[in-house]
Order: sequence, then structure tokens, then C-alpha cells
Amino acid sequence: MKKYFTFWTILSIIGICLLFVVLQWNSFNAPFERDEGHYAYGAWLLTQGHVPYVDTFEQKPPLIFFPYLLAVLINSAAFWPVHLIAFISFALTVGLLGLTVTREFGQRAGLIAMWLITPMVMLPYLTPFAANTEKFMILPLMGLLAIYVFNRDKPGNWPWFFAAVCGAATILYKQIAIFAVLFIFLVWLVENWRREKSVGSLLPRILFALAGAVLTFVLVTGYFFARGGWPGFWEQTVEFNRYYMAASGGLTFNFLFNHLKIFLYYWQALFFLLIWFLIKRPLRWGFYLGLLLISLASIFNTPYGHYYIMLMPFWAIVSAVALDSLIDQIAIRFKPAMKGWVTFALVFLVLLSMLWPVRSWYFMTPTEVTSRSYSLLNPFVEAPIVAQRVADLTKPDDYVFVAGTEQEILYYAKRLGPTRFGGMYGLMIEHPKALAYQQELVAELGKHPPKVIVWVRSPLSWLVRRSSPRLIFQYLDKLLKERYELVGGSIRRGDSAYWQEPLKKETYGSCSIKVYKLKARYFSPTKNP
Repeated sequence: MKKYFTFWTILSIIGICLLFVVLQWNSFNAPFERDEGHYAYGAWLLTQGHVPYVDTFEQKPPLIFFPYLLAVLINSAAFWPVHLIAFISFALTVGLLGLTVTREFGQRAGLIAMWLITPMVMLPYLTPFAANTEKFMILPLMGLLAIYVFNRDKPGNWPWFFAAVCGAATILYKQIAIFAVLFIFLVWLVENWRREKSVGSLLPRILFALAGAVLTFVLVTGYFFARGGWPGFWEQTVEFNRYYMAASGGLTFNFLFNHLKIFLYYWQALFFLLIWFLIKRPLRWGFYLGLLLISLASIFNTPYGHYYIMLMPFWAIVSAVALDSLIDQIAIRFKPAMKGWVTFALVFLVLLSMLWPVRSWYFMTPTEVTSRSYSLLNPFVEAPIVAQRVADLTKPDDYVFVAGTEQEILYYAKRLGPTRFGGMYGLMIEHPKALAYQQELVAELGKHPPKVIVWVRSPLSWLVRRSSPRLIFQYLDKLLKERYELVGGSIRRGDSAYWQEPLKKETYGSCSIKVYKLKARYFSPTKNP
């Protein structure tokens, strides 16, 4: 025990825990961004007897709804439950990473990896304060890596089963991880073949892995498919995502270069360590470099920073191994008793170089975190205020339509939308079904007239393109003029917002969200199905 629980080990664990809290304390009560609102609304629908992929249009696989469902059951009126669950998930990820690196490269490298991964994932420009799919996804991904590392040289079939469970869970959080998952299994398979040269020993392991993957897929998707979700699942997570990726601009390296500029500005030390890693080429360097590169190849075409969270565990491993090697190179000139202080000094300097440029983020209020993360154009700060007024204007069985991609408003207000299209992106991007989707939405609004329509004016809530069909705009413009009256709207003031009713002429232009109520003569109370 003395070997592992040394003064430096205990100091590191305490320090990592403190750093972990400092980097995330002010995000627990931050208002949801639109993805969080989307998942929360889908989870709340499950508690109302409705089903994502049937009653809502979903791009993501279904596993993300489970932590949000737990959060809804804990306290559906608060922001903090799902952020706390994401916090715990990330903490477990850090612990798994430390154990894995310790197994591969030694205890010091494992502790260094834990120190590094914490600020790496929490780089503000990756919008890591949200409980997004990537922050949950890296836990089963690290679980897969840990099972592989601890069992790659051992016989047995069950490690393959549990590794496949982790791999399938990773993909069921987000599809982009599929290549990293397959890469780990492929390397494991090749290593087993080189060692044993026996198809007879490999076949059971492959079958156990397939069984683990299939079982996980059935357990996660079974409820949704049993409720008729399979057609929607295929249409929305497979077919539509192909169109969505194509609409992002095709194959381009512009987004990658933009993110590399950010990383180069904030993480010069990590790039130096990457060069040192390539020079020294430590044990199994090719495997971890391959994981880093294949993960990068999976996400380089995206403009969204949070996708890069997937890279951070592998980059942290590479950096930790390089720094561990560099410490040995430098410490050789000092007395053995000074090695701990050399390690402390180098790790401290690397962390300081990463944290100092973004230090102001960790003194902000929750609403300031949201505003600075997503800009003033996104109406996330206003959404809770608007939702409260929407709840006051409606009854629990009234429909509310949000004209925009802000399902967090429906979640806060605990109101059902009249259509499966809770977001407008699927109706705006260029794809063969865009007009048909708009026609479907118009028909649903006519069939289930909403008591309240919330008009979100932010262009980021619509992503209208030149090629976007305009049917929905023409329909809503006519509908609002004929059947609805303007109640009021939210006014943004820096990092805060306030409700104004009625809207004044001088603030009309700065109103980010407008709320319209169905005129009394058109309202006929009906129960939602």
C-alpha cells in the first residue's frame, strides 16, 4: 500500500478533485442549451407515455435519454440534476483513464493523465459545460479501452462480451465513435491472432462480442422499437443524418484548421508534448497515436467544438506518456529525492499554461457561462423566462408550438408540441424531404391548433438556407395575423433577460422571443391524445 499511497499520490488525488470541482462548479445551474433541451424534452415525454422517434424527430441514438430521464425523475424543475449526472460520469471517466494509463505506463503517468484530461475536456471553447452526448459517451469508450488493456494478453471470452457492451453503449450515445470502437477491436483481434494463430480460439471471442453488442442494442432500443419507433429511428438517425452531414458543406478542412488554431493558442505545451511523443515513440505508441488520429478523422468535418471532446482522452494519454518520459529525462540530473518535485513543477507549469488563458471562465455566474459559451444570438438565457409565461397562459393539456429549435421551452413549461418536429433544422437544410416535412408540420398545426405559438427570432434557431422551402414561413405569417394576438416577449440585456408585456416600440427590435396566444373566438378546448 505504501508503494501506491505515497505523499505525491495522495496530494495528486486531492488536487485533481479540487480542480475537477473548480472547473465545473458554476455550470450546475446554467440554463440548458438547445441540445440539452431536446434531450430533456424527449425524456419528459417518456414520463408522459410518449416515445421519441414516434412523437418527436430525433437525430441521436436513444441512450442519451436515459441520464436525462433520471434527471427528470430527480427534479424536473431544476437544471442541476443532469449536470450532476454528467459530472459523475466524467469523474468516472477520469478514474478509468487513470487506471488504464497506470496499467500501461505506470502510476506517475496515470496520475498525470488524470491531471491533464480534466482541463482538456473542460476547455470552454468545446462548450463542455453542457450535459452533451460526448461528455457521456467517453465513459463507455474508456470502459472499452480499459477492458482491452487489462485483458489483451489473457485468454477468455467474457472480456470480449463486456468490451462489446461498452462499445455498443458508446455508439448508442453517438454514432461518430464507431470507428474508434472498431479500431480497438480490430487491434485486439490481430494481437490475438498473432499470439495464438488459431481460428478456433478467436471465433468464440467474436461471438461473445457480437452477443454483448446485440444485447446492449436490444436493451437500449427495445422499449422504443416495441412502441413503434423503428421506422422513425432509421429515418431520423440514419437517413436524415446523411443529409445533415452533406448539408454542413461537404468535405472540408476549414473547421479542423479553425479548431487547431484554438488548440495551438491555448495548448502550446500539449503540442510540444505531442512532438516529444513522436520523437521518443514509447511502448505501444502506434496504437494510441492511431486512436487519436482515427478519432480526429471521425469528427474533423464538424464546426461544433463539443465533438472534439471525443479526442481528449486519447490526447491526454499521449501527452501524459510524453510528459512522463520528459520528467525522466530532466530528473536524471537531480537527486532521486528531488524527482517528485521535478514532476510537480513540470505538471504544474503545463497545467498553468492551459488554465491561465481561460481563468476568467471559472469566476462567472451560470447565466454568464451560458451567454459566453453560445453568444447573445442564442436565446438560452431567455428560454426559462418565456417558458414560465407560456405555462401561465396554457393548461397542461394545451398544445404549444415553438417556431424555432428550442425544445427546452417545451420542457420548462411541461407542455406538448402539436407535431413531432420540435426543431426547425430538419425542415431547413437541403435534403429531398424538406418540403414534405414542412407540409407535414402545416397539416399537424391545422389538426391540433396550438393555444400558444412561441416565435424564436434567432437565425441560429432556424439555420435557413437559400434553398430552404418557405412554406412554413408563409403559413405562420398568415396564421399569426389571422388567429393569434401578440402577448409579449423576452428582452435580452447582456447576460440576463426580462419579460415585457406588452412589448414597447423601443424594445420591439431587441425582442428575441415573441409569444402569441390564440384568439378566444378560435379556441375550442380539446384533450390531447
